[in-house]
Amino acid sequence: TPNSLQVNWNGGSITNFSNVPQFPGDGWTNLQFMAGATGTNTVLQFTYRNDTGYFALDDISVQPVPPPVFQSASAAGGTLSFSWNAVPGLNYQVQYKTNLSQLSWLDLGGALPATNSTVTASDTIGPDRQKFYRITVVP
Repeated sequence: TPNSLQVNWNGGSITNFSNVPQFPGDGWTNLQFMAGATGTNTVLQFTYRNDTGYFALDDISVQPVPPPVFQSASAAGGTLSFSWNAVPGLNYQVQYKTNLSQLSWLDLGGALPATNSTVTASDTIGPDRQKFYRITVVP
């Protein structure tokens, strides 16, 4: 110490480390972040300081996250089941409305982690038989 590493995306800090001890093992740590862009051009900025050592940046990439798209839906036995495309490692939240004029979407359960390229979820078909669904990516 003193040392620091800050990563800024689109003008805001997405991580900020200060006075961290030496990383274990070979000293390399894989950091991954998910951040949204508001346009086609967004600034990614790294600010660092390490008075008694060094930091190395390697293999930095920015990749778009494809939006989730429903792949299938089926109803059986009072349950609606559906699936969508996913990116492993990301978390998805199913939300619904019973009327599109409602201002807010309601969460259907908790966030679902993607472990492969498809995620599935289900909902009980209750007395309010009309629901509108959407999938969002959550941090």
